[in-house]
Amino acid sequence: MSALRTLVPAVLAATSLSSAHLAHGQSINNIVDQTFQRAILKVEVSAPQAVFNSDGQNVCKSEGTAFLIGDNLAVTASHVYDLDPACGEPVILLESTSYTVQAVAKVLAVAEDVTLLEISKKAPAPMCALALSATDVTFVDGVRFGIPAGMDYPTPMQVKIGPKDSNFKPFIQLTPTPAEQGESGGPIIYMFNVVGILRAKHAAYPGYSVMTPIGELRSLLKTVQIPIGGTLCNPVEISIFYPDSVNVGVQIKLPTAVGSLDTPVFMNAPDCPTCVSVTTLPSGTDQKSTIEVRSHSRSPALPSAVFPFNIPASSAIAREDSEYSALRSRNFGNVRDVSKRITDESTSRVWQSYMEERGRDTRNMNLK
Repeated sequence: MSALRTLVPAVLAATSLSSAHLAHGQSINNIVDQTFQRAILKVEVSAPQAVFNSDGQNVCKSEGTAFLIGDNLAVTASHVYDLDPACGEPVILLESTSYTVQAVAKVLAVAEDVTLLEISKKAPAPMCALALSATDVTFVDGVRFGIPAGMDYPTPMQVKIGPKDSNFKPFIQLTPTPAEQGESGGPIIYMFNVVGILRAKHAAYPGYSVMTPIGELRSLLKTVQIPIGGTLCNPVEISIFYPDSVNVGVQIKLPTAVGSLDTPVFMNAPDCPTCVSVTTLPSGTDQKSTIEVRSHSRSPALPSAVFPFNIPASSAIAREDSEYSALRSRNFGNVRDVSKRITDESTSRVWQSYMEERGRDTRNMNLK
């Protein structure tokens, strides 16, 4: 595997941002924003009764934001549907104007200000689910998505995720942009994973916004033991394929907006069961560059024809199955290790490019 250590950086070194390339086609900013907007839903809450406050407003209506974590699972903030008890049982409607989706949702589980919703029908393609961060994060730059009240489309906003310990603990402070009414329940994204659920403006300090850290949702999912899945929204896409009975391959696709990929030397060693090749494929019309990692082992020789109840032959077949299984396992491990290093680095570079471009757009907007 030592050859791989020199091979992989050769691929990754070519993924740096190319400003000249960004002048053509779609920017990384738009690609990422559009990818994640496919998972965002508007929450419309109503109730059987109408209760009016002193200002003549019906308090039995509410708006918020939700995001998909599976084909028919979504997450929002609990306070979005926390109506006056006099309103009766709230009706939660999830909508996507972009994909003509309108479906009733029911509450599956609640933990503080995090609610897991089951949607009455599966989300259609090309909608997708957001991946959840394995850990809580602090002191990093992220992006939040929400749909302000009275609007239909999600708006991405860059935010700084604050420290773990602050005046808003156990919530985490977000700056500098306070969220608007209706954006509660939207996801906070870092490195293309959800790291928090937006709570919108703080009741006592409207200039501040906070988020519930992702650990709360992870604990809730662990408690209810509900499987999540579906097609994930991620600008860096990963797919596994099996060329034959013993070999394994992985294709890693990333936006061409981050630059072209140089083709490395193809490592061609078909007799070596531990060898893995890394190469790049020509870019298609989907604005994606593809890195392919695959093993190239030669299959074990097939046993000679056998007769029924031939015990020595049966033993040979058993040995053959064992060899196939061991070879597949080694190939899978080797390809997984190499592709993970490439995927992690590619994800980091795409995220860095995305945040740099978003920062430039924000600065340019402020100068106008």
